[in-house]
Amino acid sequence: NYRKCSFLNVISYIMMLLGMILQLLFLASDVYTLVQIYALKNWSDFHTITYIPVLAYKIIFTTCIGISFLYVIFFWVLGVFIERENKVVNSYLHTGARTIDSLKSYERFCIFEEIQTKNFHDWMCLTIYSEYHYDIISWIFADSPRQILNGATIAYSVSNKFTSGDIGSVISSIATNHKEEAVLLSFMMFSFII
Repeated sequence: NYRKCSFLNVISYIMMLLGMILQLLFLASDVYTLVQIYALKNWSDFHTITYIPVLAYKIIFTTCIGISFLYVIFFWVLGVFIERENKVVNSYLHTGARTIDSLKSYERFCIFEEIQTKNFHDWMCLTIYSEYHYDIISWIFADSPRQILNGATIAYSVSNKFTSGDIGSVISSIATNHKEEAVLLSFMMFSFII
């Protein structure tokens, strides 16, 4: 039994759980945005959306969400297969397998936390590989185009239609006339911040 209940390990474990929740909320907010893009009929009434053509929103969000779901399925299925091998090094190098192992056993999480390198260069290489090796495809093809649209919509709504630069007051003023648009802009803002 290897269990180290130091304060930093417990905080790291909680941060891992919060990271998982934020990833799910991020994907859920973008799915909500996609549903709203297809569900809303009168686009001319929504002054924050009219900057970018609706067809562009539909194509980019549909493609990106599809890629995200395929990536999530591939990532977690691969993580399950790697985790079933029950090899610490392979599980450590794949974020999904490491998360599955950590959720199954806090002891395994503590083992992962104790893995150390000899120097900064080795640590940097290992961190970049384990954290970004699989995620880079998702970032480039699924997350970046959506965030560009979200950022453009938020910037347009703040700069062109209102005198205030405070996004909270902008959303509040939009909510007085168009509640659906305010909710949609709030979800875009949440997704953009995460």
